[in-house]
Formats: sequence, C-alpha cells, structure tokens
Amino acid sequence: MVVGGATATGTVVVDTPGEGGRVRLSFADGDGSAGVDLRVPAASRVPVPVSMPDGPVSVAVDTAAGSDRREWLPGEDGALYCLHGSPPRLVCDLLIRDVVVENATDDDAAVDVEVVADGRTSLDWTVYPVAGGSVTVPTAVSPAGEFLVAASHGDREVRRRLDRCPARGPLTVRVTDDGIAVGSRAVE
Repeated sequence: MVVGGATATGTVVVDTPGEGGRVRLSFADGDGSAGVDLRVPAASRVPVPVSMPDGPVSVAVDTAAGSDRREWLPGEDGALYCLHGSPPRLVCDLLIRDVVVENATDDDAAVDVEVVADGRTSLDWTVYPVAGGSVTVPTAVSPAGEFLVAASHGDREVRRRLDRCPARGPLTVRVTDDGIAVGSRAVE
C-alpha cells in the first residue's frame, strides 16, 4: 500500500471549507497499513492518491477536532471524501441529496419518511403524493457515509440501510400496491 503514489488506484479528497489544519489519514487492509500527515490550507480541496490491492480498506482520519473511520472499496465506491470539520467525517461524496417519494398506486397516500445520515436524523416528514404522482423534498440529506431510510404507509413499513454509497442522485421511496421500496437514483 502506497500513499501519494504515481499509479493510484483510489483517491481520498480532503475537503476543508473552513479553517485549515493538520489531518492524519491512515489506511489498513489485510496486507499492511500506511498513513500520511497533511497540513491543509483553509478553503481548499486536497486530493490524496492511494495505491493499494483490490478489496476493502479501513480508512481513519484524525484531527485536533476528532476522528472518524469507515470501510472503503476504492474500485467500486470511487473517491472517498474527508470533510475536515468538527468532528471530521469520511463520506461517500459531497452531494446534498433530495428525497423523492413516488406513489405508484391509484389512491392518494400519506407516507412517513425518516432518513438518518451518519447517525443523525436528516429528515423526518410525512409527505402526501397524489395517486400516480411524486413529492420531492429538496436538499434534505447532507453528505454522509452511512444512510438509513425508513418509510411507512398505512400498515406497511420498510427500513433499509444503504451500506454502500448510494447512486449520485436522490434517495427514493416508491409506494406500490405490493409494498414500499427504498433506493437511490443516478442522475447524470
């Protein structure tokens, strides 16, 4: 495993919207570990190329404001983002996601939707899509590494943990006559 190598197989992007400071990134897999200490300037975005074998990598970030850890599959997840804040967070991307609730039934619906991103409730609303329609809750979910979406309609309920980074688009809740489905949708 090499940090800063010319033949990178993945990239961690340190995003520093506010004050700069020291950031320690550590990487470990079944074959070894590596790390790098960075001094990042304020209002910057610093890419850190990483060369490693295929498979899951445990990534940790440590700063004066705290630490965070997560599993990463560089070949499948793409770049990993480190939000340099208080505390720092390792997230899938920097997108602020909408939530789209689709009603594929012939009746109007009341759908309770809760989204928990990195252990924090981002959305806890009841939306009312008309028959065959949809409701979009704009900019409802902040960037995160883990998402849990729970939705209920009448006596039907679903809870889905999105263990992998969701598609680069809205989180979706689809109500049909057969049940409720939770997912994400790619947007070009």
